[in-house]
Amino acid sequence: MTNFLVISAAPTERIEHHVCLSLQAELVNRNIAVSLARTCHLRRNPVRGILSLLPLIISSSCIVVHSPLTLSLFHLILFKILRKKIVAIVWDVYPWHLNSLSPFKKSIKIRIIDFIEPFLFNICTSLVVPTSDFLNSRYLVNAKVIPFWPRYASSLHCQSPVISSHSRSVIEIVFCGQIGPTRDLVAAYNKIRSIAEFKFRLHVFSNDVLPDALQGYSNVAYSSYISSENLSFLMSSYHLGLISLSPSFDAPAFPSKVFDYLVAGLPCLYHGPPMPDYVSLLKDHNVGLDITTTERLSLVDLDILVTNFSSNAQEYLDSVCLSPHSVASFLHILNHSE
Repeated sequence: MTNFLVISAAPTERIEHHVCLSLQAELVNRNIAVSLARTCHLRRNPVRGILSLLPLIISSSCIVVHSPLTLSLFHLILFKILRKKIVAIVWDVYPWHLNSLSPFKKSIKIRIIDFIEPFLFNICTSLVVPTSDFLNSRYLVNAKVIPFWPRYASSLHCQSPVISSHSRSVIEIVFCGQIGPTRDLVAAYNKIRSIAEFKFRLHVFSNDVLPDALQGYSNVAYSSYISSENLSFLMSSYHLGLISLSPSFDAPAFPSKVFDYLVAGLPCLYHGPPMPDYVSLLKDHNVGLDITTTERLSLVDLDILVTNFSSNAQEYLDSVCLSPHSVASFLHILNHSE
């Protein structure tokens, strides 16, 4: 009989799917009966999806899902009807808002998730979040903080590019991912430009259109999106990775792009809203700098950042990724949630 059912509602290239894979593998290594079900391809036909998984659902005592929970809406409702345990791994929190004067209209999809997600939080037996920053959300005050990210030890690059305090070269900064109001890449660029005591070039890789405010700058290069695998190959071309969130974003977050950068051998610059635990992890392990409120950024600061980067990055990954201790915490929740 299957005790646990882990549902991945994300495409295989997404980190959500890799979180599910890692958790399943860790449980299997401990001889725990667990199954992994992918539902992304069944999203357009939820009835077929439910019926195809019905034997697993009936035989499972606990279901594990990931955010956004709306992607597993029908599975969650059925599990609730069957009075079984539901454990949700959360790092995308809805609803969220941008507390700024700039007009921003959410898509219909996001509005639907905003409406449904709080209800799904309430029907879960237990909620798991990656940092204590998430406990500030009124929906997550009783969540458990457990590191759950996939382990990256085997693919961690052993050396980052050297930044010399006496160098006159341009510092190459890369940003990969979505561009939009929640990222506010323009604010991040303007901040770097206002505090940098060196020349820099920002390389933007995204499927989204480059904001008008960034077009025309000679130190901004724009290309189509690059995968994390290709980023690793191009690692030697860059010095730093940029993590950007709108400073007016009002929900807790854990930008997972940090993993792509660190695995590629790139220390990080963070610009965004206050997230004390997330920022402390970056600073304490010396793998990143929070530039949001910084008044100056020198080559000496960057030189310090890249010193002993490889060992620092590995220590950071060890602290936020699945470990024997965090797996034991997961097992406690899976077995004892009421």
